[in-house]
Amino acid sequence: MLSLTYDTDIEARPGHGGIGRAVNFIETVQIFAANLRGAVMFEGFTRFQRLYRLNDDKRVAGLRHDHEVECAKARGDYEEKRDWIFHDYSQELSEIDDEIRSIMSRYLMREADRLLIPTPSNSWKDEDENWEESRFTGRWMLRAKAIDELRTKVRTEQRAKYDGIRAWATLLVAGGSLIVAFIALVVKV
Repeated sequence: MLSLTYDTDIEARPGHGGIGRAVNFIETVQIFAANLRGAVMFEGFTRFQRLYRLNDDKRVAGLRHDHEVECAKARGDYEEKRDWIFHDYSQELSEIDDEIRSIMSRYLMREADRLLIPTPSNSWKDEDENWEESRFTGRWMLRAKAIDELRTKVRTEQRAKYDGIRAWATLLVAGGSLIVAFIALVVKV
């Protein structure tokens, strides 16, 4: 996700060390900081936006499929083209679903790593009970069962993490309210 700018034009920037060296330290730090801010601050939003677009693509694919079926029925060749229409539709849905599962797999793996939850490992050579390679994108993604299990673990850990914060927040609000009430009584009397 993070990228650095490299100086590949030796004549344009003499004295900077040539190919493979960062342009200069200040530019490198600025680029790194900008990419880090963008990656951390807007990661959830961009993931949400991509998932929203993919779900919209599924909706549009369904509308297109319905339109193709209606047109084929109107032309009278629906029986001949039914299998092809359904094949194209299911192929498009499979591509979109694979992309959604790939995004969710990467997100859940990052969250599990952040929360120190054991993640399903893979040898990256063969498919196993937790992982499979997408036929369309070539990316490795968690199977549906593994996504459900990992999502449950992540939610449980997040809930446990915030339970302590909620307890302290409740205690602080109650204590603050008690202090304000006591001050109000003292001032009124």
